[in-house]
Amino acid sequence: MSYNLNPEELVVAAAVLSIYIAKNRTSDEINLLGNLFQAIGTNLSTIATVTPQNESTTNNKNNTNE
Repeated sequence: MSYNLNPEELVVAAAVLSIYIAKNRTSDEINLLGNLFQAIGTNLSTIATVTPQNESTTNNKNNTNE
């Protein structure tokens, strides 16, 4: 999957989405959602860190089986 947003567009998209999500919510709800999204981001970063190692290991195994 590939996205063609430049850094500035990504910042604007994040800001607009944040404003939309926060509208008509209490500060406790916004805080909860912020913590949830932060946890999701941390988990995605961890997965991304490990994934290239798994991909290269898988690719090496596939190449030796050919």
